[in-house]
Amino acid sequence: MINKRIIERTNMTEKELVLAHWIEIRSWAEEEDYDEISISQDACEYCHKYYELDCVGCPVFLKTGEMGCTNTPWERVYEIWGNYKHDGEMDNEKFLDAIDEEIAFLMGL
Repeated sequence: MINKRIIERTNMTEKELVLAHWIEIRSWAEEEDYDEISISQDACEYCHKYYELDCVGCPVFLKTGEMGCTNTPWERVYEIWGNYKHDGEMDNEKFLDAIDEEIAFLMGL
């Protein structure tokens, strides 16, 4: 589900919404407020529009040629997040670095 802080930003482009979401994720990670973080397709503006189309037309897909954010920094974020969900332990510095890589990747689209 998209965070309400993002939904209220009605004058933003898709890319701005995607970046705003990841900047919020970074803020929550800095505060170690992991319960607020959502990195699933349900939280992504691009996925809302392109996932059912097998990602065709998605700016990430256009850059990578891959579906589902394969071969992007998102995979590292997801791996760290999954490990946290599984064992309850978080290497926050590593997580923040991965988030920063994802933000930089998205900015470059």
